[in-house]
Amino acid sequence: MELNKKLDRLFENNASVVVKKGYKQFFVNLYYLFKTSLFIIREDWLWYLLMICIRPLSIMIFLGFYFQDSSNDIILFIITGNMVMSIVTGTMLTLGQNLGMLKQYKAFDYYATLPVSKIALIIALVTRTTILVLPSMLTIFLIGNFYFGLEMTFHPLILLIIFISGYSLSGIGAIIGIYSRNMQTASLITQIVQPIVVFMAPVMIPENYLPRILKYTSHLMPTTYVARVLRGAVVGQIAYFDLVIILIVSVISIYLVGVKLDWRVEN
Repeated sequence: MELNKKLDRLFENNASVVVKKGYKQFFVNLYYLFKTSLFIIREDWLWYLLMICIRPLSIMIFLGFYFQDSSNDIILFIITGNMVMSIVTGTMLTLGQNLGMLKQYKAFDYYATLPVSKIALIIALVTRTTILVLPSMLTIFLIGNFYFGLEMTFHPLILLIIFISGYSLSGIGAIIGIYSRNMQTASLITQIVQPIVVFMAPVMIPENYLPRILKYTSHLMPTTYVARVLRGAVVGQIAYFDLVIILIVSVISIYLVGVKLDWRVEN
């Protein structure tokens, strides 16, 4: 595989650095893993952007047909809710499918021969998919502002929120990708889970409109806290408690995926 050859050259040329112990080794490995992960999408990056952007953008415009003259609170839910859907598509769904593909082609056996950690590989993949989300998020934000005539501010912390949110949702996609039999199964399961974590949580509609049981179960979904933080950020009010929650979920997700799961387990 072309990617494998590039990885071999990178780690061979930097062997003196890679063998060093400690945090320096981790960040050097992370840099090269992230760099090589970009090779995978160098030819199809436009299709990735369209996949991440087209669904939430279409839903936002469609809902605008009905709620164009609604209150600012409803409009705020619609815009930020579709921003959350973009994050879910770009991280959870894409990561699950990518890991399913890597497992199907036994790429994890190759990565196991490299002096890299599982956590570094997961962070590299999630960082790549999260960066791809940024253009979609910005597009939804700008078009939503113009389409609904709602004045929102792009708070500087939104970029940090997007990255933390991407990591918090990565655990779901990683578990699906690792335990799926193949890439097709991972793709199907992630597309089933995606509407559950978006539409069965107060992401696009206020919590008081949800059935009673969903009011309780939604607190178990990271999308609830991601949406709440985004809604606050675009009006200049950061919900720091929710930000801490998704940060904790991010750390736990990456740790469990990188340390506790056997990527080469056979189903």
